Amino acid sequence: MKKRIFILVFALALAVLLCACGGVEDLEKLKDIELPPLPTVGLYDEEEPALSQSVEPTPGAYLGDLGEEPEPSIIVRIENTTMEQYDPADGTQLILTFGYDTPTVYMEGNEAAAAAVNESIARINETYYTGDSYGEEAEGSMPSGFLGMLEAAEDNFYVNYHSGGDLPLEYSSTRTVRVERLDSKMICLVFTDYSYTGGAHGIYTDRAYLYSSETGARLHLEDLCRDTDGMKAYLRDSMFNSLEPDLREYYSNFLYEKDLSQALEDLIRDGSFYFNDQGLVIFSDVYELASYADGIVTFVFPYDQLYGYLDEAWFPEERTEEGELEVISLDAVPDGGLWIVDRLALDEVGGEWCLVARGTLYDVTICNAYYSDFTSSFFAHGQLWKAAQLCNSAVQIKSDIPDGLPNLMIRYTTSDGQVHTKLLSQSGEDGHPMLVDDTVEAVG
Repeated sequence: MKKRIFILVFALALAVLLCACGGVEDLEKLKDIELPPLPTVGLYDEEEPALSQSVEPTPGAYLGDLGEEPEPSIIVRIENTTMEQYDPADGTQLILTFGYDTPTVYMEGNEAAAAAVNESIARINETYYTGDSYGEEAEGSMPSGFLGMLEAAEDNFYVNYHSGGDLPLEYSSTRTVRVERLDSKMICLVFTDYSYTGGAHGIYTDRAYLYSSETGARLHLEDLCRDTDGMKAYLRDSMFNSLEPDLREYYSNFLYEKDLSQALEDLIRDGSFYFNDQGLVIFSDVYELASYADGIVTFVFPYDQLYGYLDEAWFPEERTEEGELEVISLDAVPDGGLWIVDRLALDEVGGEWCLVARGTLYDVTICNAYYSDFTSSFFAHGQLWKAAQLCNSAVQIKSDIPDGLPNLMIRYTTSDGQVHTKLLSQSGEDGHPMLVDDTVEAVG
């Protein structure tokens, strides 16, 4: 598998410039900087990977009891870029946190499709970073750009600095991403943008992007059904009929220029629906149907309710293979004893482990375990890596396992549709790695 990397070169260069800024005059100069052109996804020669960066998937040797070399799987790696900016007075007060996730898709044997998806992702992140449109943003998205957020944060700081006010000084703009569906037919990514510029709370929005796994082309509603109008009418009526009368009245109270039926139909738009292993999910923006406390309103349509509307070519394939997951130390793997489909270096220090699938597992996902963010559901996923399936093979991880709460979560689905959630831990007796059930409960 060749390595395709999305790099926002201008992000690093601009961050270095900004860190050197000392005041309003420097900020004014930055506003006139001409940003580089749209980044592209290119092919790079193999090189030694830097720690804390994921490295190119490389197959190991054959291990007899694990079977033959596994078929290639679709893999998505998610890497985060975060920049912090401090006040222009003495540089001690944090005034802006700006960050974004970059998913990169790998499809061995179909590199052209992977490149098409990654080019689209590059434009999506370019729009978020610059605030300019490059044709990939979904309707209703709210990019303001790094420079726009920095200018607002600087202005806010000076208002407080000269007036002695006590307004919040830390602004933030962050984008996270989660993979909702990943298989041989479709790739569904959902980007969550969160922005805080003062007030009682920030604002967040979800935007979904669907791609064909075969071609890498972006998918729209008309690509998924033979009768778009009929599909919309069916979904609208089903959403309306699923609501209890009191809930219909509650949502109607938030609508001023349209009735509830029309508002529900308006949800059926690019960016506001995706598919997962359960079916079709349609969702609103915050405030679109209800209050901020109600959050994003969602409607789920299982696949068996979509026959006759969704083109059957987009239905997931049946999953019949069985498997189980275990973790072993890399030191315990004999030379030439395991097929390694990918390697992830998540920490500069720590042990090296192999998550081994014996048999076939689906939707294998490695996540950060964000226990401190249980109250912020839109941050709780923390996906780092996902494979459509893992079959008689392993993913190698370099990561520290803390003595307290585990910091890595592994989710996977078995052929019976059961989702399993495990935490990467280790024995207190001899230090050997273990996968333990996720029994940590939110408190407070």
